[in-house]
Amino acid sequence: MSLGDGAALTLVTDGQRQATAARVAVIDIGSNSVRMVVYEHGGRMPIPVFNEKALCGLGAGLAETGRLTAPAIAAALRCLRRFRQLLDALAIMRVDVFATAAVRDALNGQEFVRQVHRETGFNVIVLTGGDEAKYAAYGVISGFPDADGVVGDLGGGSLEVIDVAGGALGQGTTLALGPLRLESLSDFNREDLQRHIDGILAAVPWLEQAHGRVFYAVGGAWRNLARAHMERSHYPLEILHGYELETGRLRRFLKKVSRQSADDLRRLKTISRRRQAVLPIAALVFERVLKAMRPERVAFSAFGLREGRLFAAMEEATRAVDPLLAGCGDLALRSGRGHHDPARLFAWVRPLFDPLSKADARLLRAVCVLSDVAWAGYPGHRGEQAFLRALHLPIAGLGHSERVALAMALHARYAGHLESPLVRSVSDLISCDKRVWANAVGRALRLGLTLCAGRVDVLAQTHFAMIDQEAARLMVPGDLKPMIGENIERRLMDVANILSREMTIQFEATAGR
Repeated sequence: MSLGDGAALTLVTDGQRQATAARVAVIDIGSNSVRMVVYEHGGRMPIPVFNEKALCGLGAGLAETGRLTAPAIAAALRCLRRFRQLLDALAIMRVDVFATAAVRDALNGQEFVRQVHRETGFNVIVLTGGDEAKYAAYGVISGFPDADGVVGDLGGGSLEVIDVAGGALGQGTTLALGPLRLESLSDFNREDLQRHIDGILAAVPWLEQAHGRVFYAVGGAWRNLARAHMERSHYPLEILHGYELETGRLRRFLKKVSRQSADDLRRLKTISRRRQAVLPIAALVFERVLKAMRPERVAFSAFGLREGRLFAAMEEATRAVDPLLAGCGDLALRSGRGHHDPARLFAWVRPLFDPLSKADARLLRAVCVLSDVAWAGYPGHRGEQAFLRALHLPIAGLGHSERVALAMALHARYAGHLESPLVRSVSDLISCDKRVWANAVGRALRLGLTLCAGRVDVLAQTHFAMIDQEAARLMVPGDLKPMIGENIERRLMDVANILSREMTIQFEATAGR
């Protein structure tokens, strides 16, 4: 499956997908949690099919004793034994197991690594601080291909920061600013802790390179702060990846959270009690980082260390594939009909929307790829089914406004309108012009796919002839004239009304007759 002529990037083909079809697991032994994610494959847009974590607290008390505690080790081993049995049951052979700051810094860290191997067979790779920064940056690049700014990955034991631009990594460092580490400074009041954080940040002068750019926030504690902000601001889309906030607005929120009591935090419905405990310190670190760096805005990334490890292992050609189109193609291969041809569909519909910006052309390709995704659903609910699938796709490479536009176009493709409570709930996230565009794209695809009953090879025998900016003709071979019924004429008029164009049908003489 490809995007056709003019595509800067292509979808993974069926053969490429089969080549990377073996499931892969990544186990992250962190300072606060131990997590395993199983991905459907190791291709450009690996989709998680299993995700489980246990809050083992390996980094708790490390600053005072220098050692991993016996209860934390027992909790981690119990979790890892479960993961071992699950992987055996799932017959997953490719497993990447790594540990971060707590195991790296602990005096008994290597002893723990050997014990893990004895009890589970896992070969644990202990990452350096530089490794953590590098793979967190690769994770962000995987999810934001055009990333330009500074990545910050806050774990329980440390904060990794690294510059990214043009797909390349710049300066990076690891800082002792993890919430579990800072919690050990029990004799510090809030002002002392703030001065301590500021002193550590001041020792890294290159952080000023983030000024006016984007700060990409990675790590569970910062993602929980994003969830808290979504909840308190009644944000309508519960998707963390790509959630963006202007720096000043976020700093004001973080200052409030850093001063809140446990009782205040318990009012948060989206954050577990165990996670709430570290939010004030995580918020304080975040706020001081933003003050020191002065980025224009903050983008939250669901792609971090684990995804970065996968991205680093990919071939260059796979890395170059657009993650949005790769993810959409994967879903289409599983859900669509075998004869669906998004490249021809894109070529058929594009003249109605030219000239297209690069961003709009990419989004139109994605809509074409997913335009058959709900074909097997109940007819009266296909619009909402397609809308929800697109809105909550577990893929990267698109912002929230693009995600909403994609979902709206698919709703219009199946339902023929955007009059739905589901659609209205997120309509404020995109402009009025973009809503009109998504509605027109969806209705144009509805026209085309109805005309050919999903057989795009038949549709490709027709084409749009653009007379000028205000008129177009649908050119149809004479031998396909019986296919043009009242339903097709009505849907053509729907498209004409949305685009404010005069649109007619012209039958062409069939060659050889």
